[in-house]
Amino acid sequence: MKYTKLAAVALASVMMLSACGQSANSDNPIVMTVGDTQITESEFNYYMNTYKENYNMGQAKKSSLEYCQRNQLIVEVAKAMDIKLDSDTQSKLKDYQKSIKDSYDREGGYKKFLKDNNLTDDYIDMLASVSCYTDALKKQTETPTFTEDELREYFKEHYRRVKYVLISTIDSQTGDEVSDDKKEEAKKTAEEVLEKAQNGEDFDTLISDYSPNTANDSDENGYIFTDNETGIEFEEGVDSIKADEFTLVQSDSGYYVIKRLPLDESQECFEEEYENEAETINTTMQNNAFYEQVKKWSDEYGIKVTVNDEVLDKINEIIKSEYNILLYSDFFALCEKNSQKPLILEFILGIII
Repeated sequence: MKYTKLAAVALASVMMLSACGQSANSDNPIVMTVGDTQITESEFNYYMNTYKENYNMGQAKKSSLEYCQRNQLIVEVAKAMDIKLDSDTQSKLKDYQKSIKDSYDREGGYKKFLKDNNLTDDYIDMLASVSCYTDALKKQTETPTFTEDELREYFKEHYRRVKYVLISTIDSQTGDEVSDDKKEEAKKTAEEVLEKAQNGEDFDTLISDYSPNTANDSDENGYIFTDNETGIEFEEGVDSIKADEFTLVQSDSGYYVIKRLPLDESQECFEEEYENEAETINTTMQNNAFYEQVKKWSDEYGIKVTVNDEVLDKINEIIKSEYNILLYSDFFALCEKNSQKPLILEFILGIII
């Protein structure tokens, strides 16, 4: 499966964009306005580039919209509350901003990166400041604690367990989409698999026959995921069926024949899977509670959010960049899992949670 499980869903905040963002024009229209700050298409695409690494286009756009809005609300609230960074944090931040730019120079040129992505030097400085302002705002409110029962209830409500057969429409050699004729063949094959499953054929055998070497082929517990972790189509398909039912979903990578499996205390795998996710669930619930407080503050200060749906709907292409800055600690967890460590994350992610 293309989508990668993230170890945590952590919030990131940003400084004022009004002073450092690209100016809007017909080639770089406004996607969103938060308070008095306008977010341009090139800035929004920077989020898209980050999420596109791990999600399909639909989920990348959804997550980009969510976190771009979250981050900017944090910015506007911090501005309204006149939040100041202490001298020690400012000093560390300046050193880190310099290290970021030095790393780009080693990779092929910082100025070229800015030009290719239609971004500014001030915007990169702002990104490096992200979690400093999140951390400062968190000091203005108490971090909630959750009971074991609350964590377990979240697990049951927000996690799903499935097995699936993937009939891919991606050429394994080139990574490109196959021809329309081959896509039609893939669809017919997927429909045949769905019919066999609904007629009672063993689903594990179908996985081995039609979709070997996928994430759930060797795991008897199946594939377990939570909200916004897979593509929109996959998640909505799973949510449309009950345990032990089947559905067919089309996505960017092909056709998924999905069997939803039960996920409750009656299942032998429940305790193991819950323990694997308990820390992530606690972090997610704390972040959600923090953002709810941010929204309350934004209401108090009269900070409004306006999304330009016409521009958003036209964003179908991602600006390519091999020098993406990852914005969130969940991506840091991902990179650590894969023994990679993007330089920009070293400072930002150490103070988010």
